[in-house]
Amino acid sequence: MPLTPPMSRMLWIGVGLSAQVAFHLLVPALIWFMHFGASAPAASTWGPAADLAWDALLILGFVVPHSILLMPPVRSWINRHAPPALWGSLFTWATTIALAAMILLWHPVAGAVWDLRGTAYGLMLGAAAASWLALAYSMWLGGFGWQTGWTSFHAWWRGQPIPRRDLCDRGAYAVFRHPIYASFVAISWAAPTMDLGHLLLSVLMTAYCLLGSVAKDRRLLRFIGDPYRAYMARVPGWPAMPRGMLGRG
Repeated sequence: MPLTPPMSRMLWIGVGLSAQVAFHLLVPALIWFMHFGASAPAASTWGPAADLAWDALLILGFVVPHSILLMPPVRSWINRHAPPALWGSLFTWATTIALAAMILLWHPVAGAVWDLRGTAYGLMLGAAAASWLALAYSMWLGGFGWQTGWTSFHAWWRGQPIPRRDLCDRGAYAVFRHPIYASFVAISWAAPTMDLGHLLLSVLMTAYCLLGSVAKDRRLLRFIGDPYRAYMARVPGWPAMPRGMLGRG
C-alpha cells in the first residue's frame, strides 16, 4: 500500500531527525575507538591474518558505500526516489551505520607498532585533541549543517527554499582545499597505542582520504565549474603538495 503524502512526509521527517540523533551519538564512540578502542588489548579472535582481513572488510564497508553514494549518478538516482533535500540525511545515516558497524565488530590485532607512556602518551593525546578541533573547525567553516544534512533537511521541513551553498575559500580553506580529509588522517594516526589492526586502519584511511580529495575536486569542478577551477589554481589540495593532482592546478 503506497504512503499518502502526509504519511510520506512524516516518514522523511523521521529520517532527517533520526540521522542527526544517530550522528551525534556516534561521535563520542568514534573518538574513543580511534584513540583507544581500535588498539584495545585483546586476544586474537580468529588469528592475526584472519582478524586483519576482517578489519579490512569493515573499513571497506565504510569506504565503498561512502564513495558510491557521492557519485553524481547515484545521487541523482536517490533524488528521484526521495526528496532531494534529504540526500544529506540519508548520507549521514549510511555513514553512521558503517562506522558503528566498524566500532562494534572490530577485532584488535596483537603486535604493538608503538605503545607510548608518560610524556609521549600525553603529547599524543594532545595531538588527538588538536586533530578533532581541526576537524570541527573545518566542518564549521564549510557549514556544519551541510556536512550532516541538517541545513537542507531543516529548510525542507519548514517549507523553505534550500539555501545556496557557496564555495568556502576562507580560514583553513584558504591554505589548502581539503582540511576535513587532512584532519581525519591526523585523527587516524594519533593513537597512544598502535597495533597492527590500527595500523591497517590508518593506512587505508589515509589512502581513502587522498583518493577522496581527488574525487571531491572532480565533483566540485562538475557542479561549480570555473570558480572552483580558479580556486584550485591558487590553493593546493593538501599542505606540502604544490604540484600534482592534489597540488595547484
